[in-house]
Amino acid sequence: MTKILSPLLQEVFHQEAALKKRRFVRRLKKIAPKVIGLTFVSLLVVEPAYAGTGEVSTISDALEYVADILTGTAARWTGIIAIACLGIASLVGMLKFQKALSIAVGIGLILGAPEIVDAIGSW
Repeated sequence: MTKILSPLLQEVFHQEAALKKRRFVRRLKKIAPKVIGLTFVSLLVVEPAYAGTGEVSTISDALEYVADILTGTAARWTGIIAIACLGIASLVGMLKFQKALSIAVGIGLILGAPEIVDAIGSW
């Protein structure tokens, strides 16, 4: 009797675990884009504190500010969070290698943009 019951219980527990995994993946798919979007919006909404003359100078300063946001510390932390999300997605089995590679290369291009432009400019 125990030999018959044991495989049935194992099957029930396996199905229960698979159901929990599917629910987690569904929740993650709903929440992850919102969290990433809010992170980027919060980075763009933050206003810098200008000290000194009290004037916002040229377009060059504005472009430098945007470049600092896109390649600075905040972007680095956003990249770390994105790679961590890739790890979680990989753990639950909903990530293909090609997608992970394209995201990692994209993060590398964003964070390495100043060095890439300097290298191209020095030719």
